[in-house]
Amino acid sequence: MSVKITAMSKLRLLTKTIVFRSASSLGLTKALIRRESGKGVLILCYHGVVPDSHSGEFLYRNTVSIREFSNHIEFLSRWFHFISPNELTAAAIESKPLPERPALISFDDGYRNNLLYAAPVLRKFGISSLFSVVTGLIGTANVLWTETVNFCVLDWPGKTMPFPQKEGGYKAVPLPSASEDRVRMAHTVRQACKEMDSEALEQYLCLLRSEVPSARMDLYDELLAFMSWDEVRTLNSQGFAIASHTVNHPILSRIPDAELRRELSKSKQRIEDEIGVPCHWLVYPNGQKPDYSPEVFRRAREVGYKMGFTARGGYGRLGSELFEIDRIGVPGHRSMPEFEAGVSGFRRYIA
Repeated sequence: MSVKITAMSKLRLLTKTIVFRSASSLGLTKALIRRESGKGVLILCYHGVVPDSHSGEFLYRNTVSIREFSNHIEFLSRWFHFISPNELTAAAIESKPLPERPALISFDDGYRNNLLYAAPVLRKFGISSLFSVVTGLIGTANVLWTETVNFCVLDWPGKTMPFPQKEGGYKAVPLPSASEDRVRMAHTVRQACKEMDSEALEQYLCLLRSEVPSARMDLYDELLAFMSWDEVRTLNSQGFAIASHTVNHPILSRIPDAELRRELSKSKQRIEDEIGVPCHWLVYPNGQKPDYSPEVFRRAREVGYKMGFTARGGYGRLGSELFEIDRIGVPGHRSMPEFEAGVSGFRRYIA
């Protein structure tokens, strides 16, 4: 099932675009940038940069095109001073000064398109960024488990599919035929999976895979393919920093302590062994408030990380808790005025 953004979704996006464009033309977003940037560091969270031809596809919802990414960087260059991950760490730990309106670009997961399409734009502007990698997926042909869920919901062959229940087990639920309804269903199933413990999640993923063949990888290589370790080393040699996004991308607050320690230590060690430099940064999978905890912070410190990054939105405050540094996610299928609204914080007020 090829899932496109529907007419209703496009109408909603158009309405928001009008609001965001008005805010931009009236100077509201720029005023908010001045206010917000005085409180912390703008840290943007991207996932993928791809060619311009996929801007309407659901599976590309977390990507921006090369043209969009270039426009973002050009806009940011006019309003912010880019800093490196090492400069951010030095400011947080050693109280070294940062420039006015500091900004940092980050990428999650470790997709090959980061190297092919994002890195050249960043190098053109002389920007050092932070790329976090899921070490268990680097150099493999596997797919991130969240995308497995998407594929299975979109391609599920029957009229009902098993939906995980909080009390355990599954309930057969009707599967909609309309593409936009399946997209919403995929989101609902993903959210339910994020609330499962690791053992139950793996059992559920096995059940899904048993019913749906994994034929999507051939169609979406530029979207889904992960870097090899040689490519991670190339990225690092170009001046970019490498962070841990764990070994298997679990929700860290929902796994046993022994597994938590393995996810944190093994990913850090693998990165350091492969690229030959220390890995100071941890990026939490999913990165929302329920997905990490003080116990995760404690274990991360024990392993030797210096900072941890969320994806909750808002500017990163370099206060007392360096393992809860916020970032602002950058979704795909958005206009430039909406990007400006996200950077300024205005987008939070428009649901």
